[in-house]
Amino acid sequence: MKPCRICRRWFQPDPRVGGRQHACSQPDCQTARRQKTQASWRDRNPGYGIAWRLDQRAARPNRRNRSVYRLHGTNFPGMSRKTSSACNGLISLGLWEH
Repeated sequence: MKPCRICRRWFQPDPRVGGRQHACSQPDCQTARRQKTQASWRDRNPGYGIAWRLDQRAARPNRRNRSVYRLHGTNFPGMSRKTSSACNGLISLGLWEH
């Protein structure tokens, strides 16, 4: 039996883990243990997240123009959705030249 480092309750460690287990199996204690572990890893590796984000941005093609068109809901710059559907209707009727 040993005390949990999070909640300070006594618990029986899992025999497979043995002396390495410091937190009981309560969900709150496991969540706190995971948060502490992740925070300590981020402290030891400060540039990892920034480098990963920069690599992702560099690997991604420039989609700025596509995203602008997607925001407006059109395929072409300067045309609204109503305009493009009206143009399609005129083209299908053969009245586009007028």
